[in-house]
Amino acid sequence: MKKIIAASIAASLLLSSTSTYASPVTITTPDQKTISGSDVQIRKGKMMIPIRDLARAIDATLSTDPVHHKVALKKWGERYVFTIGKAQYSINNQDAVSELNVVVQQINGRTYIPSDFLGSLGYEINSSNKVLRIESPLSTQDSKTLYQGDLASARELVMQLIMQIPTHGEQQLLENHEESEAVDNQFLFPKGEVLRMYHIYGDVISLIEFKEDFPVIIWQARLPKQSTDHVKDFLSYKLKEKWGSVPLKNKDYVSIESGYFGDSTSIETGIIQAGKGYYSTGHEYTVGGSVTSMAGKISFVMPEEKRID
Repeated sequence: MKKIIAASIAASLLLSSTSTYASPVTITTPDQKTISGSDVQIRKGKMMIPIRDLARAIDATLSTDPVHHKVALKKWGERYVFTIGKAQYSINNQDAVSELNVVVQQINGRTYIPSDFLGSLGYEINSSNKVLRIESPLSTQDSKTLYQGDLASARELVMQLIMQIPTHGEQQLLENHEESEAVDNQFLFPKGEVLRMYHIYGDVISLIEFKEDFPVIIWQARLPKQSTDHVKDFLSYKLKEKWGSVPLKNKDYVSIESGYFGDSTSIETGIIQAGKGYYSTGHEYTVGGSVTSMAGKISFVMPEEKRID
């Protein structure tokens, strides 16, 4: 689903690299609402847009702290705090800061941030023919596959997207404590579903749901130390540091586990049946591009499974 903001901007404004210019614009949101009376500034060759209009356009909430010259933008449960006159901002009040390419500025009582900030959230930004477009990270084809495709194709795409585009969280995300040269990811898709799934990486398990084309973590927990059977721990709910809403339980799942180490890759698929546990449907191991062992059949769907989301 494309997120598009259409704004009328003078061509000379977009090309100028001098200090400050303003141009009235009309912003049309994806639900066909209009934000009027806005303007765009150019500072050091970078496009600056009013943060209040940006918040309205992407359905974020905005709060201000005039005493400390701060503004905060909240989206997906993440809180981005900006300080007027600085190019750094914090996320969820963490000590670490992220950098903007231009300082946040207040002009004629309005606060402006560089439009490139939207890129850090995962949006695509394009401008041409006096139009500024802020778009979904999904291509037209990816969007069609994700929301309308068959289970196998859509699940394969989901696993790629989670590795490629920013994943957001409704609360502070847990940090993976199991660092290794080997990279292993395991996805558990509830029967018939694509848009919700569990993702196991290291010692953290996350429940991810696609919202507005973005993967958003709505629940997380930590697996036991030195766990040797993540699925068993998950099914028995032996988890710590849990946050978020009550996760999906008593479901059948399709399990897809992939990993790589150096020039070797592996993939194993299986089915988890509620109350019965896990069984493998197939696995394949490759070294240097050549299959060295395989068994069963790799499958991203269970028998006679139909998509329900």
